[in-house]
Amino acid sequence: MRELFANSLNLQAGQAVSGVARKTRSLRIASGRVWITVEGELSDYWLDAGATFCVPAGRLVVIEADKLDSRVDFLSRPSAAAGLAAQLGRLTQGLLAGKRHAANAAPCSSH
Repeated sequence: MRELFANSLNLQAGQAVSGVARKTRSLRIASGRVWITVEGELSDYWLDAGATFCVPAGRLVVIEADKLDSRVDFLSRPSAAAGLAAQLGRLTQGLLAGKRHAANAAPCSSH
């Protein structure tokens, strides 16, 4: 499995990529909209431009661009603020979708 999480990904509409991060990483959707699924999590995630997400280490992650070309930037180190923002975003998405378990994903930490 290739290391996807170097600096950024440019995905064409409908293009999907998968990989396993060696260490926990934060990502930010720079443009477009993506669908993310993480091995072992009960929820999938739809993220729009500006949203952040914590990619857990050692688990398969699939990222797919929706109907627009999308760019995903991987941040150099996860921050507590990015993790909290991702957690709140997931909670909001889960509440809007009626899925209580969306809030259970762990935020990135800065250790």
